[in-house]
Amino acid sequence: MQQKTIPLSARDVLTLQSLRNVNHTEPVAFIITGTLMLTMGLLMTWLLRMHPQDTGLWIFTLFLLGTATFCFYHSRKKRQLRNIFEELLKANRKVTYSGRLIHMELTPRNTIRYKFEGGRSVEAYPLLVQDGASPASGYSRRMISAMGLDRSPVTLEVAPLQENTGFMLHIAYEDQPAQVSEQPILAEDRKFIMKEIILLGIIFLILLFVLYLFISFTSKFSKAALLMGWIPPAAIIAAGLIILLSRYRRSVKSATHKIVITGVVTEKITAWARVGKSSMLQTWYRVGPETFESNDASLAHPGQKLQIAFTARKDGSRGRLIAIR
Repeated sequence: MQQKTIPLSARDVLTLQSLRNVNHTEPVAFIITGTLMLTMGLLMTWLLRMHPQDTGLWIFTLFLLGTATFCFYHSRKKRQLRNIFEELLKANRKVTYSGRLIHMELTPRNTIRYKFEGGRSVEAYPLLVQDGASPASGYSRRMISAMGLDRSPVTLEVAPLQENTGFMLHIAYEDQPAQVSEQPILAEDRKFIMKEIILLGIIFLILLFVLYLFISFTSKFSKAALLMGWIPPAAIIAAGLIILLSRYRRSVKSATHKIVITGVVTEKITAWARVGKSSMLQTWYRVGPETFESNDASLAHPGQKLQIAFTARKDGSRGRLIAIR
């Protein structure tokens, strides 16, 4: 295995700057949200003095205080990540490793270990970006399994951290390049995307309706908890959903081309991801230099060929996943 230390490329700098900036703005959002939740929780505590037997108020107060604690904790974690990315940018270096990959595996400390010929190995955190979500959690997802295309010449580019680990910046399986082309979006592609938008809207409306029924028909929640605690968040969620779907619909309708990537799957990593209000297992597939997310863990295995299509944004970057063949 060959090892070399070189400066960060312009692409690497943009990636790390993006992650640093996201981890700069998100802590502020967490602090604001946590402060609001704490303020409402303290207000509910005052109401509890007048309604000490109100089970609903107790539950909602604990919910608010728990949410505030969660927000403050994650704000601290985000600030720590921001400092790490800032240090990597200041160091302005990365390490490249080139050789024949024998095997890749998941380690107990949630990194990927790449074993090369000659007995040497490299550990790194892969960047698993979730479509339509912030990239801030891309390096910290809890992975369940990982497999790669063994016996292949591979080049890894890693931003080094302490304890012989690092953040993976780029991976190239030298004998498995992908073909990338830009093509006009077909009517069937647009129809498929619009169906997804409608389905997403229906799911959120059902959730809001269930929440409404729960609040309306349970006798455990007082009017104070209903008016001050549940209705405002539900209204904000509904308004946010309408704005999100409207923007998403406009972006899809304005897309005229798609990016089509054809190649062999070289890596398959399954990890936990946030989907709506819950977490579920998602699988990331690497084809050429790109990774894409799917909820289908049986879609393909390393060595099998896939064709993936994304909407093309105005700046030439990939947008929404629209087809897998």
